[in-house]
Amino acid sequence: MLWLEGHLERTEGCSCVYLLPIARGFCERGGRPQGRDPVCLPIHVVPGLTQKRRAVSIVQYKEVVTPRRAVVAIAGCWILSFLVGLTPMFGWNNLSEVQRAWAANGSVGEPVIKCEFEKVISMEYMVYFNFFVWVLPPLLLMVLIYLEVFHLIRKQLAKKVSASTGDPQKYYGKELRIAKSLALVLVLFALSWLPLHVLNCITLFCPSCHKPSVLIYIAIFLTHGNSAMNPIVYAFRIQKFRVTFLKIWNDHFRCQPAPPTDEAPEERPAD
Repeated sequence: MLWLEGHLERTEGCSCVYLLPIARGFCERGGRPQGRDPVCLPIHVVPGLTQKRRAVSIVQYKEVVTPRRAVVAIAGCWILSFLVGLTPMFGWNNLSEVQRAWAANGSVGEPVIKCEFEKVISMEYMVYFNFFVWVLPPLLLMVLIYLEVFHLIRKQLAKKVSASTGDPQKYYGKELRIAKSLALVLVLFALSWLPLHVLNCITLFCPSCHKPSVLIYIAIFLTHGNSAMNPIVYAFRIQKFRVTFLKIWNDHFRCQPAPPTDEAPEERPAD
């Protein structure tokens, strides 16, 4: 495997690259590269090395993220979501409080429960378990991950490659666009769900505080609308999603083949 690291330094007719052990006789000026000594390569070779490294990264990714592992991960997420969402049905609800209040009023028989969310669902479950465990920590973790991703991509874009290697944007532009699209999905998720969770916190920690009904309805509407936002964002930001979305729409709703896309194929780095 060929591994390129460090930086490139332009010299007379060649580029000095720090390489790990490489095939014999590759240095233009003769001699074998030793350890991390600079190796002088012709300028036209550097783009090929960069493309080689990118191809190796893609191959390694495909070896790790196999279809079977992806299916297992998605199924695991759905199963975990069902367990978290069904937790109130396992006993973490307000039934005991309703029964105590029913008995305190001298009523007999089964208690009559008013079908309202806050009357049935425990706010301790919504705040301590749902928000503080399953929403806020993953959200903060994803923010940190995306900040690191943007930092690494912009760092690669800012590197000065020799003049004949072309714009590094063609190597990292696709990754940057995808990262921006996923970051937009994350921002929309936060804007859609945080208002309702903040209102739940107010209900738990400040029961006497007044919450306007309009704010509650808007917060609930945002949480439901978030699921409809993601396909739209993917369709407008990522070409493959857009093409697939149009194909599904035409095949199953308009009952006609999807029209050919006018977009040019993505530019690939030259060898």
